[in-house]
Amino acid sequence: MNVRSLHFDMKGMIPNAAYMQKLRQDIIHFGYTHLLVEFEDKFPYRDMDFMVHPDAYTKEELSALDSEELRVIPLLQCVGHLDYLLKHPDKKHLRNKGNIYRWDMTNPEVFELWCRQVDEILEVYPDCEYFHIGADEAELEDEQDFDVYIRHVEKCADYLIARGKKVLMWHDTFIKHDLEKVRSLLEKVIVHVWFYYVVRNEQIEKLLDAGAVLWSASRIQDDNVYRGMTSQPKMRRNVDDWTCAHARYPFEGHTATIWTRSQSTYPPSGNLPQSMYMIAYQGESLVTGKIPDREMFHSKMASWFGDPELNISAIVDNFCYEPALAAKELHKVPEHNDIIEIWTLLNDMDCLFAYMDSCFGADFAMLPLYRAGNAPPRTTRNFLDGCRIFREKTESVCQRIDAVGGKYFTPVLLEEFKSSRFAAVLEINDFLEKELLSAEALFRKRE
Repeated sequence: MNVRSLHFDMKGMIPNAAYMQKLRQDIIHFGYTHLLVEFEDKFPYRDMDFMVHPDAYTKEELSALDSEELRVIPLLQCVGHLDYLLKHPDKKHLRNKGNIYRWDMTNPEVFELWCRQVDEILEVYPDCEYFHIGADEAELEDEQDFDVYIRHVEKCADYLIARGKKVLMWHDTFIKHDLEKVRSLLEKVIVHVWFYYVVRNEQIEKLLDAGAVLWSASRIQDDNVYRGMTSQPKMRRNVDDWTCAHARYPFEGHTATIWTRSQSTYPPSGNLPQSMYMIAYQGESLVTGKIPDREMFHSKMASWFGDPELNISAIVDNFCYEPALAAKELHKVPEHNDIIEIWTLLNDMDCLFAYMDSCFGADFAMLPLYRAGNAPPRTTRNFLDGCRIFREKTESVCQRIDAVGGKYFTPVLLEEFKSSRFAAVLEINDFLEKELLSAEALFRKRE
């Protein structure tokens, strides 16, 4: 396959620039040739500094992502996924019917603003061969809206083609429509086909019959908001399905996607170091053209981690489901291993929440008994101890997040990550503690 690409979604909890340079070498090691970078508000726009995130990379740091070994493909959305921009009050007039997700493509200011963003990005990557314009999940209302969409997307493609770029766009918005309407567009762009659950052969064949040039895209990290690590084996199935499709259809490139959050206003979820197992698995598949032999692949991963005896299955298969079992194997890894250190931290978060679930699973159901003063002090005290222990464990984990995560991730997003995981559960913990103390007092008063 000509292009083996990894998606670097900057709207989530991004690595700091120095650590990202180390991760680039890992990505190259696993066989990738390109990095698809979705900047959102992490690009230091000169003319739009109002929307630049405090943790944005500098232009020098972004330029350093690009090399002969790993070329950058910029991604700038041209239709939707624009909450990072449209959430700002002074851009409210560009929203599509008040929705911060998509802008109004009939507003002339929209295309002019998009072109200004493109121009600044191309100052950093003047020699990039490809440029991705997104255009996915556009939430169109009717055929008239679709016609507006096609005209706008084609105009964006023309702007980049005039600058010598090969243009990529996602397939999902137009595939349900008559492809005769997009015939002109299909002659200008590379269609990036993504299926994250079931690979739809009929849609692939429909696009090939229309003469489209195709790339494919798998999902190698769950984009749901979760506590610490997420299920890795669930992602392997999608990679394997795409490996079979690559043997059947003439795809010219593939991208392994890691969506770090659905929108930039959502809590952060996945990240690159967290996803290194699936980055390696997808890389193995793309380089060999085969579904990886699990035992051989895990042996290679163990050696990469510096311990050939390491049981990768015991780690990966227990993430999310049995974090205590994963922890036993994680602690066997040699010290000073960045990926394992991050995995251990996130797995410890899952252990914490597993403790919370075991302590408080029945607590809400018993609240009526507490409030009626019908729960004995021994039971109440047990739950109160659980509240105290959970708070202490949370404080300890947050300290470790600062100590460990602070070495690898940008500071503002790290604080956001902690808040999204712990603020609400600590609030609930405090609520339960107050209820339990009141119940204990009521019971003793009745005595």
